Amino acid sequence: WGAGHKNLKIGPEAATFFLGQLSPGKHTVVLCDFYYGESQTKGTFTIEGSDYGAYARLHEQMKGAVAASATFPEAKMKNASLEAEMKKLLENAGWRGIRRLAIVDKDWWIDRVSGGDSPVESRHMDAAAEACDAQGCYYKVCTFHQRSLLGGGFGRLELSHQGTRKPLPR
Repeated sequence: WGAGHKNLKIGPEAATFFLGQLSPGKHTVVLCDFYYGESQTKGTFTIEGSDYGAYARLHEQMKGAVAASATFPEAKMKNASLEAEMKKLLENAGWRGIRRLAIVDKDWWIDRVSGGDSPVESRHMDAAAEACDAQGCYYKVCTFHQRSLLGGGFGRLELSHQGTRKPLPR
């Protein structure tokens, strides 16, 4: 399942979350699939009850199972000097106890000013970083950018985004 609203997995994880939020009474649930922004199929059903807490409890159990089965992303590129530079940027951003880092993209992604064949603005790459703290071990997929230089080539590496914290089993 892909990630959706609030970084929940679309499907059972998201369904139990939203059903667990319902107030007592009768509700109509609409299910749609989307393909490139357009719904191809739509269905509805009605649910009625005085307490939807069972869905919230089921959601918490699912979150625990997802966390217990979480795995660190696979490295798609090996570049020791780039990885070391990424670790330094993460440490400078306040990360402590980095255990490992894996570049999860096969190559750089090119960012263009307006898409298509427009001038190159920058390039970016994602890397997963694992660390442990008092709350446990986790990883985040972080994005690193290099701005395009007027004279050609790319500038220094920058940490541009730190992803959502995803717990890892110890």
